Amino acid sequence: VPVEGDRAQCNCGFERRFAAPIRCRCRSVRWSVMAHAVVAITIDATAAQVFDVVHDYKIRTDWDTLLRSAQLEGNVVPAQGAVAVCAARWYLGGLVFKTRYVTFNRPVVAAVTLVKPYFIFENWSASIRHREAPGRGTDSADGAASEVVYTLNLRCRPSWFARPLEAVAMKAFVIETRRRLRALKRYIEATPGLRPSS
Repeated sequence: VPVEGDRAQCNCGFERRFAAPIRCRCRSVRWSVMAHAVVAITIDATAAQVFDVVHDYKIRTDWDTLLRSAQLEGNVVPAQGAVAVCAARWYLGGLVFKTRYVTFNRPVVAAVTLVKPYFIFENWSASIRHREAPGRGTDSADGAASEVVYTLNLRCRPSWFARPLEAVAMKAFVIETRRRLRALKRYIEATPGLRPSS
């Protein structure tokens, strides 16, 4: 049973911060706790530049330390409803995640969630939010910088063993997410005026 402040998910799939007593928009009162983590980094580039690099699947594996391949189904452009297929590097288990964009608001935030349960994950979702760093310029020439905030939620299965699995899985994801964001920072800052591929 979730307690106040937990990240929780209703059986209908709706997620929110739990505050008892509360009903979901589907009028259910059945909630499941989700493991939750936030990782952030500041990059010397505008929010729009960073956003475009993150969601440019042609160059994704050039910097992403987690993935060995990444593509959008149907050769579409990133947008709400688009489905991404991302395969982890073999030394990280080689898992293949199929996720759907549920939010795509350039250059502010994008969020994805698993299309359906996979492996030990009953649910998995992540968002990347971008905001300009205060007191910095408005473009690369002015010394602009922006903050990247990566938020991850996951719920494992089977339910009777979910908590131990979630603790291990979340720790691994947090470690790798920090590594990914550092790699993203190096990639962008090493190429002044970087723009996504056309």
